[in-house]
Amino acid sequence: MYNLIMNSQVSFTEKGMTNQSGWTIILAYIFIPTLISIISLSISDSILSKSISILIGAIVFLIVIFFAVNETRMNLFNTIDNKWVKYLLLSILLIIGYYFLNFILNIILASIYSSANDLTIWEFWGKPTSINQQEVENIVKSTPAMSFFSIVLLTPLMEEIVFRQGIFLVNKDKRIATLISIVVFTLVHMIGTIGNPENLWYIGSYILIATSLTFIYNWTDEKLAYSHASHILINLVAYIVLMAN
Repeated sequence: MYNLIMNSQVSFTEKGMTNQSGWTIILAYIFIPTLISIISLSISDSILSKSISILIGAIVFLIVIFFAVNETRMNLFNTIDNKWVKYLLLSILLIIGYYFLNFILNIILASIYSSANDLTIWEFWGKPTSINQQEVENIVKSTPAMSFFSIVLLTPLMEEIVFRQGIFLVNKDKRIATLISIVVFTLVHMIGTIGNPENLWYIGSYILIATSLTFIYNWTDEKLAYSHASHILINLVAYIVLMAN
């Protein structure tokens, strides 16, 4: 399977995408959402303000990238070809596989953590989630409509452009780019665990998400639409679960 992923027939990277475009994407991701967040928090640190800053940050980033990076527009708008059915089915199967493996991983880690800390597994499940997850839960429950557009639709596209396309443009070696993509995606989503080692067990879930999405991106000849759709599905399921609770 690894060789199949690494030897996809024609990738967008091989069609002339530049290293400069990759760095443009990465730097835009570092500075645009951060700057908007700083401005927003300087006005108010309320949950509504955080939700607005996430939405505006994603919108501004996507507008800038769509105008500044021609390759992103090419990638998104030239997706449909004679392989789209195969790509779609592979993406769906990988996401199903992700949920299955994540379920098993959570049971194993929960059992280990519960035993080590003299908790029942049910007491463990009642403990607070990761810092990143807590923040998302607060935002989703406080601003559900706005969160749907930002967290379910726009943020996945922004993250796929950065963690998949951007990284693969900067590093043309697919093996190295795949590893970097998985590691960076995981670290960015685990920032909130610094100083709170109890939440480190969530790293497994983020590694599985990153691995699934990166494999989908590789497997579909580096076409963003499929990893973006898969990322939307993952976030949508999480959104529905949060709203149901």
